[in-house]
Formats: sequence, C-alpha cells, structure tokens
Amino acid sequence: VVQTMNVNRNTVLDTDNEGIRVSTDVYNGAFVDQANTITINNNSVDTVDSDGILVINDVVSNNGDETTLLQTVNINGNTVLNTGPDDQFGGGEGIGVDSFVDHYRATMWQTVNILNNSVDTGYADGIFVHTEVDDDATVFQDNTITISGNSVFNQDDDGIAVVNELDDGATLRQTLHVDNNTVASNGGDGIFIDAGVEGSSDTRFYQTATVRHNTAVNNGGNGLNIDLDVDDGAFSTQTFDVGGNSIAGNDVEGVLIDIETEDPLSTSSFFLEFYNNVIHDNEFDGFEVDHLVFGSAASGVFNAVVTNNSIVNNGDSGIEMYFQTDAYTPDGSVSIVDVDFIGNTVGGNMGNGGNGDGIYVASSVFDSGIAGIALEFTDNTVFLNGDDGIALQNVWDSANTGGSAVMSATFGGNDINANTDDGVYLFNDGDTDDLHAFQTVLFTPGGNYIANNPGYGVYARTQDYGIQFVDIGPTTFSGNGTDTGYSYDGTGSQTFLP
Repeated sequence: VVQTMNVNRNTVLDTDNEGIRVSTDVYNGAFVDQANTITINNNSVDTVDSDGILVINDVVSNNGDETTLLQTVNINGNTVLNTGPDDQFGGGEGIGVDSFVDHYRATMWQTVNILNNSVDTGYADGIFVHTEVDDDATVFQDNTITISGNSVFNQDDDGIAVVNELDDGATLRQTLHVDNNTVASNGGDGIFIDAGVEGSSDTRFYQTATVRHNTAVNNGGNGLNIDLDVDDGAFSTQTFDVGGNSIAGNDVEGVLIDIETEDPLSTSSFFLEFYNNVIHDNEFDGFEVDHLVFGSAASGVFNAVVTNNSIVNNGDSGIEMYFQTDAYTPDGSVSIVDVDFIGNTVGGNMGNGGNGDGIYVASSVFDSGIAGIALEFTDNTVFLNGDDGIALQNVWDSANTGGSAVMSATFGGNDINANTDDGVYLFNDGDTDDLHAFQTVLFTPGGNYIANNPGYGVYARTQDYGIQFVDIGPTTFSGNGTDTGYSYDGTGSQTFLP
C-alpha cells in the first residue's frame, strides 16, 4: 500500500469529535511503503469536544507475519483552539500523534514533523506524541520526531509531551528534536519527555534528543521535565543536548531530570550537554537531577557537562543533584557519575526559609551499593545564595558490610562570594566502623576566590569512620566568618591541608 494524503487549508468549527483525524491500521503481514505521507497543513480548528488534530497508527502482527509501516507525518502551520474532552473517550489534545506497534515482526519507521503550529486553550496536552512498542516489536533508527517553532498556551496539562512506552522485549531507536518552541501558562509541565522501559532484559531504548532555544514560562509544573524509568532488566541509553533555553516563573522546578533504574540487571546510561540556559524565578530548584539506582546488580551511568548557564533567583537551590544507590541485597548495585560545572553563574537562590544552596550535590549509598562520583567545578560564579555556595555530601549507610561511596571533586578558578552560610561545605559520613565512605577534594592551582561568606570559606566535616582528604591549595580567602577562612572537624579519618 502506498498513500499520499493532504488535509490542507480547512476550517473546522464546533464539532463533537476530533477536528481532523487520520488513522492508519497495518495488520498481519501488510506492508505500507515509505512513500506513505500524511500532510495536515494550514488548517484552523476551533471548539471541538475531543482532539484538535489526531493521527493514529496501529501496526500489529498477531499471526507472526512481517508487518511494516514506513511513513512521514507533517503537521505544519495549523491553528488549534479550544479543545475539550470527549465524554466517553477523553482526549482533548491540541495536536496528537499516537503510534502502537505490537508483536514480534511488527516494525515501524516513521518521521513526524510538527512545525510552526499555534495551540491555545485545551483540556489536555497542547502537542502530544506517544509511541508504544510491545512484545518484541521494533521501531528502527529512522524514527525521527521534530517539534519546532510551535506556540502552546493555556493547556490544562503539559504544553508539549513526548511519551515512549516499551515492554516485553521491544526495541525503539529514536531521534527527537524539541527546538524553538514557546510554551507558556499551561497547567502541567512546559515540556515533558517521558520513557518507560520494562518487561524483560531484551527491551531496548536508544534515543538522541535535542531540547534547544525553547521558552518555557509560567507553567503549573516544571519548565522542562525529562523522566526515565528502566525496570525488569531492561536497557536504555540516552543522549540529550539541552541548550539556549529560557525557563522562568514555573510553579515547580525550572528543569527536572528524573532517572530511575531498578530491579535486577536493569541498565541505563544518560549523557547530557547542558549549556547557555537562562533559568530564573522558578518556585523551587532552578535545575534538579534525581538519579536513583535500585535493586540487585542494577547499574546507572550519568555523565553531564553543565556549562555557561545563568541560574538565578529561584525559590530553592540553583542546582541540586541527588544520586542514590540502593541494592536492597548483598549482590550490589552500581552508579557511575561524572559531572563538570564550568563557567556557570548561580546566584540569589534563596530557598524556602532562606536555605537554598547555589550548587548542591549529594550521593547516598545503601545496602552494598557502589557509587563513584567525580565532580569538577571550574570558573563558576556562585553568590548570594540562601545557604552554602557549593555543598557536597557523601554518605554510606548499609546494613551489609559491602559496597562503597566514593566522591572526588576539584575546584579551580571559582568565585564564591557572599552566600548566607559557608562558601564551600564538604560532608562525608561512613556510618559504621567499616571504612566505606571516601571523599577527596582538591582546590587546584587555578586559584579560587572565596569571600564574604558569614560561615566558613571552606568547612569540611567527616564522621563515623568516613575517610576525607581536602587540600585547599592556593585559595584566596577574604571576609569570611573566621580569620583563617576554613575549618574542619569530625570523628572519621580526616586529612586537611591548608
């Protein structure tokens, strides 16, 4: 089957169903060639009781025959207003593309372009792209989604939502671009990118994504929310390029990245370039990462370069990253983390009650987990935050005797000035009489300027048999709360070199 469908320059007003709906069903050995093209351009849809524009694809091989859909979907230049729920089926998306690929030998290659649309006032998400792949089905590398140049306002849920679901041995290879959009005054997140990867060790998700030059302001949730759950021994690798976005005035975090890898043998890798973003005046953290690894032999890798961002005047911390590794059993789980903070401006993040840090990074390890956390702080300006300028916390807490929590950090060329408590706070906790928590911090010859912090310029504390090594090197201290500018104490093994 080869099909070209054009739905262009129509006006749809006041309907009880979708404004425009196109469905493609491919079953049990059917084959739809790549020339299959659906184009929905320059339409006006207003006041509908379901979705404004909806494209649905079902690719199902119940009998085991090869079943394939190769398709391009173009949804460009449309105006969609006032979408509402269908009384029976829900709906209410402004623009939706919903694809379902099921059973062994079901395959889809698809290119989706959603460009330069205006979506305003709707019951659900403004733009919604959903891909579900089940039961050994495959979506190949050519699957590309581009959402660019759209304006989305006043939706009850998210402005833009991209949701991927994989189960029972499915494979999805995808390229995603969410660039140059404006999402404002929506009830949920401005931009929500979600994936659930589960079912078996044969379930695989590979994604490369860009989120660039978007404006996400005054939304009821997060400005940008990236959520990943990997379960049941499944595998995921994600590469995200997040740059040049303006994110302000949202009711939760400015940017939230939430990754959970759980149950035996599940594996996730997440690689992030985060640069030139302007994030300010959000209700809680400017930029938050939660990276959790649970379960026997689960493993998670998080690698990020955070460069030249301006993160100011948020309601909690400027940047907060929390890494938890919990095996539940003596068999262990593993987190490998490498984050570089380079050239960022982080200031005026006061926190609820005045306790927001400029940059806060914490690692907690439980029950034979193993965490290796490597951090670099270079040429950052951190000032006027509600608690510490930069705070690092490393904790090992286990009922078992295995595992370890290892954190290393280097500081060079940073200006840490006039924060409410300490300039740099370092905490290391071993919890038991075994030596499992190790923290090494070096202030390099690049030189740091730490001044006018009412607490200590640098305060290092270790306890409960943790091992801590701190070398403050050629740091310049001025006007901090003590004459020397630094202090250290604790009940663990500590080496502090002034």
